[in-house]
Amino acid sequence: GSGRVATTLVEGDWHYITVVNNAATSTTRMYNNGELVATGSGFTYGTGVNSHFKLGANNDNGSEFFYGVLDDVKVYNYARTTEQIAKDYLAVRGEWVCNNESYDLPYDFNGDCRVDLGDFVIFAAAWLDSFRIYPD
Repeated sequence: GSGRVATTLVEGDWHYITVVNNAATSTTRMYNNGELVATGSGFTYGTGVNSHFKLGANNDNGSEFFYGVLDDVKVYNYARTTEQIAKDYLAVRGEWVCNNESYDLPYDFNGDCRVDLGDFVIFAAAWLDSFRIYPD
């Protein structure tokens, strides 16, 4: 529906899911393990009698249930930034997070959020390839 965002969750794995609804810009962003995975616009709570904030269900009638366990739920009265969300995740997992919202690395061929020797290997592997067809 309008403003819906989604991500793939792996059954049996722990996930740090964050959803930010910015009413001022009418945008919704979803993060999985600190990284932006989806955006949407036009989110509303609906107009029905049961149109309230819900966790673990979707739609006005409370259907489309989430079959899992929710823990350590936090609700803020302001839209959190990408950096705040990443730092919250890092405080729990201690790894690193790629800032997909500002991500602009045209030479990151392997998608690991940095340009390094691994990207050069991918680039160099096709360095002299030519797909031109010449007359006989």
